[in-house]
Amino acid sequence: MNKTKLRVAGNILRELSEKIPSLTIAMNELVKNAYDAGSDEIYIDLDIENNLLRILDDGSGLSEKAIDELFHVSNSDKQYGVTNEYGRYTQGSKGLGFLSVFKFGNHVKWVTINEKIMRTFEVKFEELVQLDYIDEYDIDVYEENVEDSNGTTIEIKLREDEKQYLLEYFTDDKNMKRVVHSFLDGNFKISFNNGGIEYNSVDNPVDFTQILRERRLFRVKYDSSNEKIHFYHNDINVRTEDYKMTLTDVSLNIDLVIFEFKPRDKSRVDRLYISPKEQLTPLIYINNNFFNNFDIFDPSLPRATKSSVSLPQIIGNINIITSSHNMDFNSDRTNFQENSFTNSIIKFCNDLNYKIQSDGSEMKKHLRDFDILRRSRFDKILSDTSDRELQSNIKTEFYFINDVDIEKKSNKVDYKFANRVATATFLVPSSTSEIYPAIITLNKNNDILEIPTPQINLREYVSVATDSEGKNIKDLVEIYVNSKISASDILPSVTSPCSFIIEYKYKDSKTGDIIEQLILEFVNKKLPINPSSSTRSILLEAPVPSSYQITFNLMLNKLLNQINSVYSPGKNAELVGTSLRAIFEICIKEIIDNNKMNSSVNLSITDLKVKVGNVIEELNNNNSYKTLIATNLSMNYRSLDNILDRVEFERFIEKAHLGAHFSATYLSDIEIMHLGHKAAIFVVLTNEIITNNSIM
Repeated sequence: MNKTKLRVAGNILRELSEKIPSLTIAMNELVKNAYDAGSDEIYIDLDIENNLLRILDDGSGLSEKAIDELFHVSNSDKQYGVTNEYGRYTQGSKGLGFLSVFKFGNHVKWVTINEKIMRTFEVKFEELVQLDYIDEYDIDVYEENVEDSNGTTIEIKLREDEKQYLLEYFTDDKNMKRVVHSFLDGNFKISFNNGGIEYNSVDNPVDFTQILRERRLFRVKYDSSNEKIHFYHNDINVRTEDYKMTLTDVSLNIDLVIFEFKPRDKSRVDRLYISPKEQLTPLIYINNNFFNNFDIFDPSLPRATKSSVSLPQIIGNINIITSSHNMDFNSDRTNFQENSFTNSIIKFCNDLNYKIQSDGSEMKKHLRDFDILRRSRFDKILSDTSDRELQSNIKTEFYFINDVDIEKKSNKVDYKFANRVATATFLVPSSTSEIYPAIITLNKNNDILEIPTPQINLREYVSVATDSEGKNIKDLVEIYVNSKISASDILPSVTSPCSFIIEYKYKDSKTGDIIEQLILEFVNKKLPINPSSSTRSILLEAPVPSSYQITFNLMLNKLLNQINSVYSPGKNAELVGTSLRAIFEICIKEIIDNNKMNSSVNLSITDLKVKVGNVIEELNNNNSYKTLIATNLSMNYRSLDNILDRVEFERFIEKAHLGAHFSATYLSDIEIMHLGHKAAIFVVLTNEIITNNSIM
């Protein structure tokens, strides 16, 4: 009897590496290896100039045995999902790390240190795939005793014809962030330097709970350990429901935000939460690691069956924890391998998705208009009305009938729920007759708005306005702005920090004057520089979108953060004054080093004030530049035009010059605040100048 052997040609590796569908997934495989090795930090450096991709971690390094396992393709002694020696869920179990490197290049070198032994080895992919028999390929591993700490560096020589695509791919905000934020683990820092632009998971967090809070309808949480769904509206837990966990060997933690958007609001959501179909999506994590799947919890799913129970504007995180041996993935790591275990996870998530949206839709109907009262006017005085009668005035069909707080006032009753108010009025006792009071009820009495604002319809703040005869007088209410009667209901766009006192007045023929007051505060949007303490005053603020990032200088980002962390009115004036001047100097140097605006900042000009003024003037004189910047900052053109005031910038630069030497003497708290505002704006303008190729 003759025997033969099953042999495998090297080209199988090309076919297997091509099964990895995207660069994000390939990079995630390499990040997972560092995570499993106990790394506190991994640094990814895409160096297009030198044609290299470097991946450095401070993990345990590779032992001789680990290297042998690295080259045993599609095999691993790791058990997926089991807590390892570092207290982390084990990620790698398929031996895909070796294949992933070849998604980026053909020549790969490893330098790894484990227990004072440095091992160096390299693989040339083109040599490997041309072999008739793959097991004939020998890899030389060089060893050297060292005193350095453990860790691994992977150096990949990029393919010449693909390096520009790599740069562009990871310049896409969504792709880079899905690498940097690929783990729900605050003790693991992922840094990515893409052609000089650095982004990391610690200094550049994405907090989905703070995105467009003014458009939030619900925040929803589910934890399988207590089997309860919690719905929050205006940060108040408005409903808690039992929902039995039917899965075994699985735990599930869900944290979602559901929005009710107006047109164009979606464009203001961080692109991390935008699916390949350009729809809002929550992110799926398996054992704390990002899973590139957008079907397991698809927000559009209920809409396909019944649109009335659909709330598809959802973002957030869904974390599935399991160490079951039945948890398996398809070859491209974008879906589960189909079996009864994974099918049960998908079904549970689909059912929970439908439950959350259908219940949320039902609650939304009651929260939208807040039409909860049977009667808004009573033909008797309040003192003659029993508490039971007041309670029965709430419509029985109101979803939250048992959670309404009833607050009595002199001649009216406020029905309050989740920071919403409905009002019922009563007769006012009189010596001659009993009459109703005229009433004006506002949606809110204080509102904080970020500048620049669109035009504001002040009459929309009035929810109820009736006279003593019960007639609707909403359109008859006079509106005063800072004590002056307004000829229009419309407040023009506000572009600078300020406040307005809005008064709503009506003179009733029977009950006299009635006045309600609204205070509008207009504040700057904050630069996304991760202030070290949310309780401190923020000095450096600028009118930018909530997801805006300063990318042209990492050291400057740290300086901005440090200034905000030490700033407090009346304190540290010398330090803050000097630092604010340094901001302008760093920005001008970066503009020069990037060969931008040469005529404005040429070396013959030595006065910092003049250089900054020249930059402002050049921008102000170029309409195309202003249009580009205004578009990127989601700012109207006129608002940007108002900001580009050379005289104002030079005036405060002069103050900064004095502040560098005599801060405590010359810079008051108000001057420091104004100077900080100008410095923050100049940082943003510099960022636009340097990162926008259309600005020369």
